[in-house]
Amino acid sequence: GYEVFKAVSPYASSDLIIMKDGQIKRIEVRTANRRNGNLEFSRERYRSDHFAVVLHQENSIFYFPDLEPS
Repeated sequence: GYEVFKAVSPYASSDLIIMKDGQIKRIEVRTANRRNGNLEFSRERYRSDHFAVVLHQENSIFYFPDLEPS
C-alpha cells in the first residue's frame, strides 16, 4: 500500500502526498459529475501529478492518470 500524507494548509500545492517504494506522487482531490457518460471536474490550479476524482453518486474514486499503469 501507500503511505498517505494530507496537506494541513488549504493553500498547499497538492491535497495529498503518497509514497510507495521510495516514489513520491502529488495528488489533487476533485469532485466530479457524470454527464453523458463522461466525468466532468475542474482542472484549475493543476500542480499535482495525479487527480483523485470523487464521484459521490457512484461512491467511487477515479485516478487520472492511473496511479499504477497496467
